[in-house]
Amino acid sequence: MFTLRSLYKRTLFVTLLAASATPVSVYSQDLSGIYYSRQKDSLQKNWTCPTIFFDKAIQKKYQQLWDKRTQQLTTAIADNQFVHDTLVNPYLDAIVQQITKGNGTMVPVKPMLLLDRSPLANAWSPGGNIVVIDLGMMVFARTREELALVIAHEMAHNILHHYEWTIQQKAKNATTEANRQLQHEKIADSFAIVLLRNSHIGFDARYFLHADSSDQVLHQPLAHPLTWYFTSRHLPCETAWLNPGKGGLPAAGAPDEESATHPDGMNRFMSTRKVTAWRTTPSRLPGTLTEAANKMLIKSLYESGKLTACLYRILLRMDKPDTDSWYEVLFSSVFHRLYEEDNRLARGEAIDAKPKEYLSADYYALQTMLERIPHDMLQRYGKIPLPVEATFRSEPKVIPQPRDLPAQMEPIRKDGRLAGYLVLTQLEKTGIDSFVYHLTFSDENLNDIGSFTFHDKQLLLKEAALQGDVLCLLYIKSNFIGNELADAASLNQVQASARLFAQFVTLRGRLLNQYSCTISLHPEADSAGGKLIANAQLAQPLQLRTIDSKGFVCIYGDDNQTQLLLFSTDGKLSWQKTIRDAVTGLHLLTSGADIYLLLKKQNRMTEGGYEIISYNSRDTSSYPRLLLTDRKGNALKVLSFDNDPVTGNPYIAGLIIDSLKGNNYLTGEQLTHGPYSGVFTIQLNGHRRKDIQTAFSYWSNGTQSFLGKDGYHCSSHSYPNMEKAFRDCQGNTWFTGTGIIRKSRQLIGGAYKYASSNILMMRQDATGRCFAGTTIATPATAWVDPSTLLTDYPEPDFYPSTNPDTHTTYLLVNTPDTISIYNVSEKKMERTIARQNDGRLISVYPAKDGFMLVSDINLKEKETRLSIEAL
Repeated sequence: MFTLRSLYKRTLFVTLLAASATPVSVYSQDLSGIYYSRQKDSLQKNWTCPTIFFDKAIQKKYQQLWDKRTQQLTTAIADNQFVHDTLVNPYLDAIVQQITKGNGTMVPVKPMLLLDRSPLANAWSPGGNIVVIDLGMMVFARTREELALVIAHEMAHNILHHYEWTIQQKAKNATTEANRQLQHEKIADSFAIVLLRNSHIGFDARYFLHADSSDQVLHQPLAHPLTWYFTSRHLPCETAWLNPGKGGLPAAGAPDEESATHPDGMNRFMSTRKVTAWRTTPSRLPGTLTEAANKMLIKSLYESGKLTACLYRILLRMDKPDTDSWYEVLFSSVFHRLYEEDNRLARGEAIDAKPKEYLSADYYALQTMLERIPHDMLQRYGKIPLPVEATFRSEPKVIPQPRDLPAQMEPIRKDGRLAGYLVLTQLEKTGIDSFVYHLTFSDENLNDIGSFTFHDKQLLLKEAALQGDVLCLLYIKSNFIGNELADAASLNQVQASARLFAQFVTLRGRLLNQYSCTISLHPEADSAGGKLIANAQLAQPLQLRTIDSKGFVCIYGDDNQTQLLLFSTDGKLSWQKTIRDAVTGLHLLTSGADIYLLLKKQNRMTEGGYEIISYNSRDTSSYPRLLLTDRKGNALKVLSFDNDPVTGNPYIAGLIIDSLKGNNYLTGEQLTHGPYSGVFTIQLNGHRRKDIQTAFSYWSNGTQSFLGKDGYHCSSHSYPNMEKAFRDCQGNTWFTGTGIIRKSRQLIGGAYKYASSNILMMRQDATGRCFAGTTIATPATAWVDPSTLLTDYPEPDFYPSTNPDTHTTYLLVNTPDTISIYNVSEKKMERTIARQNDGRLISVYPAKDGFMLVSDINLKEKETRLSIEAL
């Protein structure tokens, strides 16, 4: 049970080692879901609503509006609406710092500045000393002083508490008339000029005239005829595609770029022109800054599915002589994305049509072309299959993993989902058993986000989790693990000592706290490369999860006890619980504020004996235990214990064990005798009996048309060896495994021989009805004897992945020859990739939801390229 994670860690680590000296192009910006997560938590805690109304009803409405503002901002952070770039953000922050320093009385605390991914040439303030600049403004602005005016204007709104005044009026059901809002804007303009003067930053009223042209990007013509951009790349482009036919795409109204929240520029110019005063020569924005912002904006348009606007900005940039290869990659990626959207009958949505009167002739022709270009031509246009997530920067990235130094790799998880990667490198020895270690943190797209160097004794990295911007790292620290042994007998001479060691480190590389406690381990010898190496295993492995924004939960079992530990985000031990049950296995899960433990105990049925115990992390109270059996008392075998992708609540899924044949399950021959009688799903929507939903489906009673009473799968002529279960976003549970086929060794009588072939799928809906899923063809393995254990069958590796945006579930299947990506939701094969092609070896591994990590090894050049690709 639960073997995928260990397999993933082994295979991915080998891949990273192979790629250690290989340059990798990656996407450089940090998304706010990770970068600003700590600020988000702080806002939720400290952005409290003041009591200003005596009328309770009005105060309640005010509280609701206040909380709604907080929720909207924190949700936007969590949904990655904002970005942090190492070039753009420091430039903006320096402007904020200068204005703050020059106006210490009015701005005692430097505002928090967020960079929004919006294409609008705009800025806004949600109040509370926060200023938001849109990416579109970074591309539109020409000088530093122009940006300073925009920032000062929003700071003025904050100083004058305009946002708070607005929601106060709404709470009183007063009409916030347009002329009052307009007055706020005029006051903010005047106040901003004062802030700039105090900061010694020049002001020119002509900025307001320039602001009125912020929508001109859609009116700007191309330097070449539209067909040139395709024919110059040897891509056919028929003029008929550029001419609109009857009907056409429905327009979505005025373009986003024309949305405005500020007064007319001419009025603003006339009212402020008398105070125009340059104290310094205007500073043009650095070209590198504008370029970085432009790439970020184009990437955001691509991700949000506004493909016409994305492609048009690419073509405008291609008109310049110094266009780099990044735009070429995006050029092809747009058509590749449009091809995929067309497969889903969503081409019109992805084009994001605009009315003709708001567009240049070139933009309208491009929009028409994307509507009319044939489906197969979209595939040809998007023939460069480079993942946009892995090509944002042109400079190379080398994964910090020298080949000749010991290293370990661990995925970083947040709320049970992949949030990044961690590489621990042992640099040098500083004592008898002391070393220098270097940690490198990468985000989910393989971008480096931090590092940390420290000294300590021999360490074995086991787990890593992220809460806010704090990493919790769990190690086993010992005086013997990893040491070379002369012979097995020398283990008896080891004076073994071992400790559980935890570090709490920020993503910026600052150590917050450490924790250590003694654990009991018995040394054992492993053979590696012809040598004997000392090793040891915990009775129950270390497991780590995040919990309800409170911190981290850890569980482990050594030779003496099983311990459950709860740490705060600053690394303080806040709760400790000894699990006194005698267990042979356990699995940790968290959901909201609750901690769940799946215990495996000794049982008459070897694969049964599961029980759920759970605790409330807020007050450490325990909930009633849940013994896992069906209504008849039959034991259950658990294949999956995880959080539902929609509700986030825990679920358990697996096989119902036959009460008579259940202990005969180890070999292919025993599987054909029917050790299982059905499948089950249990949803834990709460801790009361009525909150627990169960679905039990049996084939042993002959009610499943596609399965025999012994589990025989009729259409594939095989016996399902179910290994995994997972939930989709439509409320179904899917059971997957390989088919075990058999044939007689002799024409008449004699023993059978066995092999595995194909991936079999079974769907159980919320009511417990079962349906046969698609059989995914895989090559049959070699025939083996009846006594061969199922674990020794050379079966393909497969795992599920769900795209949270489209609610689409995929199954990725690795065989020695091919990689298959099957769309479970739409019941179709998305694509098949050859593992070896033209001197390249391709492998895929689990990555963040909806994506896969692709390892592309060039066997001729001895180079490896790693990328994160959308499924």
